[in-house]
Amino acid sequence: AGAAGAAGTANPTPKPTNDTPVAWSEYASLPVFIICGVHFLVMFVQTCLETVLTPLTQKLLGFGESDNSVMYMALGAAAIIGFATVTAISRFIEDRTMLLIGGMMQLSGLLWFALFVPHAEPGERASYWKLGVGAFVIIVGLPMLLVPSPSLQSKLTTERAQGRGQGLRRSIVSVGTITGPLWASLGDHHIALMAWFIVGMSSLSLTSLLLSWRRLSPAKITAQNARDEEKPLAINQ
Repeated sequence: AGAAGAAGTANPTPKPTNDTPVAWSEYASLPVFIICGVHFLVMFVQTCLETVLTPLTQKLLGFGESDNSVMYMALGAAAIIGFATVTAISRFIEDRTMLLIGGMMQLSGLLWFALFVPHAEPGERASYWKLGVGAFVIIVGLPMLLVPSPSLQSKLTTERAQGRGQGLRRSIVSVGTITGPLWASLGDHHIALMAWFIVGMSSLSLTSLLLSWRRLSPAKITAQNARDEEKPLAINQ
């Protein structure tokens, strides 16, 4: 009996634990990779626009501090319109559909910006709508990318991967926030290069979204994840 007790003490039966490492394959899958790209692009475009807009309005429109304050208030109102629209339509359409709409709006605004703003002349009246239309479309479209992307990411990964997944998302958002203003600094001398590069990034993101459309359906992923969650966390040998 003593020997049996000693053997049991020396080789305890492993107990299930929630500390089982989360497989990195969840984050390396194509749908999650695309969502991470959207996270980066949203903050990259937003910070680029914030950085380059004030120098452009001063150069093309002669705006001062008060004029720029009014302009940013108008853009803030446009952002509120965007978030209100997302709230209204999120009950009726899927996250991936909202991402598609937001991506198309963002690409349209960036194309407008790239086509018209580099050729705008200081002081001309057309510069008002050349800047205003592009900025308005981009700002209204941003909430349609900003809101559904983390929601869809949480649906495409298992419950155990949520914490690390959100940490990964925040890291990518931080990289976009830092690199956006750095790239926008080209706007003083190479506004066309700056704008067309962002158009290319947005086009690539939108194309990837369309090519992986079926894989961005949370229903199939959730069913597979549910089966994975039912597997034992530790197997007794």
